[in-house]
Order: sequence, then structure tokens, then C-alpha cells
Amino acid sequence: GQVTEARRTPIGVFQNVTEPMLIVTNSGNTFQTIFESGSSVLQVGKSGYMTVPTADSHRGWKQIIPVTSVSLNESSYDMNKGASFRLVATMQPNNATNSDVTWSSSNPSVASVSSSGLVTALNGGRTTIIANSKENPSIKAECVVNVVVSENGHAYVDLGLSSGTLWATMNVGADSPEDYGDYFAWGEVTGYDGGKTSFSWSNYKWCNVSKLTMTKYCDDSRYGTVDDRTELELLDDAARMNWGGSWRMPSREQFEELVNECTWTWTTMNGVSGYKVVSKKNSNSIFFPAAGCCETSLYDAGSDGYYWSRSLYLGTSNSACYLDFVSGRVSALLNYYRYYGQSVRPVIDVSSD
Repeated sequence: GQVTEARRTPIGVFQNVTEPMLIVTNSGNTFQTIFESGSSVLQVGKSGYMTVPTADSHRGWKQIIPVTSVSLNESSYDMNKGASFRLVATMQPNNATNSDVTWSSSNPSVASVSSSGLVTALNGGRTTIIANSKENPSIKAECVVNVVVSENGHAYVDLGLSSGTLWATMNVGADSPEDYGDYFAWGEVTGYDGGKTSFSWSNYKWCNVSKLTMTKYCDDSRYGTVDDRTELELLDDAARMNWGGSWRMPSREQFEELVNECTWTWTTMNGVSGYKVVSKKNSNSIFFPAAGCCETSLYDAGSDGYYWSRSLYLGTSNSACYLDFVSGRVSALLNYYRYYGQSVRPVIDVSSD
């Protein structure tokens, strides 16, 4: 039959323990009861099983207090390769029945996380550590972990490129990834910040005043004295001479690889426009600010990026190859007069020094 219990509504979520069960259907204030045995959960407003209570103590009922939120003791964390730290997950309410979480890393090649929340840095890059409520996985908390690896005090990122090239996180002369940094003529190692206030053929180190008198790095007599040097020597490499270690200016081929094997997205970092460059292989990323270019003054800053390679432009010896970009276009196949002051983004070429 039917049992009517006026204005009595189940509170919370109830789970049977061991005793015979009732199937209960919530229909306003009327409960249709059918005796059964089994194992399930009764929730307010839904049908399900519940333990038949004793009249005196409701023995056999167990109230389940659901998780409403998860928080972590850190929301972001910078760490060095090889280091570890522990994340602690806190549930609300603090008396939730199931306070267990499951841990995961969005980029486990950068940092792993154990079942107890111990995070271990494996490689340079960025990953997100996620703590999901085991009871309700849609409830979660996240911590962004940045793993720093460095060469001679300067951080780099492994983008998983075919050549193995490691890219610096910022420009020579910069204090942060979005900082423009210094500007150098091609083959000069002292830049704007070192006192060179203008850039022209008249003050370019490797010519005799004009664009047809190259004195070094020349493969065509129409442009000066031929020496058939087509890549910068280390003493003329702004990356090596300013950062030391194994740092070098990238080759044209390394710029091409970066363009082809990464996704380039025009964006801003701390208010500075430029490209976020994300590996298609491991999701690690670097940022190139649109730092502009120097001649008699700085121009195109905020809209264009000009980054020197170490490669001469073959057949036109007064020009060198560079990375060029604006919003919506990126090219590693262009060349520019060598005297211009442009940005330098160092690399570590793991195949050779």
C-alpha cells in the first residue's frame, strides 16, 4: 500500500549498510514503499534503496556528506629540474565523507605527481597539476608548475624539436620573457645597451662605410672581400659573448624548425604584444615579444619582431637571415641589411658546440 508522511523529507544522501532495503520514490509528501534487498543510495528528490530503520534508533542509516570544493596549498609554483615539493588538497566541507583525491599532471614529461601529491620536476617547461575529488571528479583544483632548467644562469625550454635545439626563455639583455632586451647589429656583440645609440653602415663593424665593402662574412665579391664565411664565429656571436656557456644565436634552419614544429599564437604577456610559441610535441612554450628594430631610433616596437640568426644570406653578403613576424604572419626566410639593430634569442645546439 501507500504510506503518507506529511511534510517529512529525507535530509542529505543516505547509503545502506547491511539490513533489508526499501525502494523509495519521492512523490511530494507520499512515499511508495516496496520491500526489497540490495545495495544503492537514496538522494533527496530521487528514487533508490535505503535501509529499513528500526523504530528506536534508525540503526543502519549512514549519512553521506558530499564534497563541494577542493583547494590546494599552492596555485602556482616555480621549481628547478630534479626538485620536489608536496601539494596538499583540502576538501570543503571539512567533514565530507570521502576526502580522497586523484592526482594528475597535464604534461608528465615536465613534472610527475604521486598518489600523495608529491610533485617531481623532470624537464624544463610548464605543466598543470590537477587534484580531482574522487567522489565527484568534476570538482577539482589546479596548480601551474614551471620547471626551470638553465645554462650558465639563463633558463631554457625543451620544445621537443627534431634537432633537439633548446631555446632560451628570453632575449639577450632581457630580465623577463616579455622584456625587449638589447639590440645588436649582425656580427656585433656590443649593442644598444652597451652604448651604440644608432645603427648604420657608417658605424657597422664589418664594412668600410658602405654596403658594398664587407670586410668579413662575404661570399660574393660584389659586396666586399670574399672569405666564404657564412655563419658567425663564436667571437662575433652576441649570444655566446654575452651569455657564455653553450649559448649561440640560432641558425636560419633552427628558426625554420621552430616555425614548422610549433604553433604560433599572437597574444600579450603582461601587456606586451608578441607570439606565444607552443610545441606541437610536448606543449612546452616560449614567448617572443614584438621588440621592433633599431636604426637611428627604435621603431615597430609592439607590432613587429626582428630576430637575427647566425646565418649569412647567401649571395647577398650585406644581408643576413632573420626571423620576422607581425600579427598574422611569421617568416624565417627573410633577410635584412646587417647593420640594423635587432633582437637576439639564444639557443643551445645539442648536436654541436
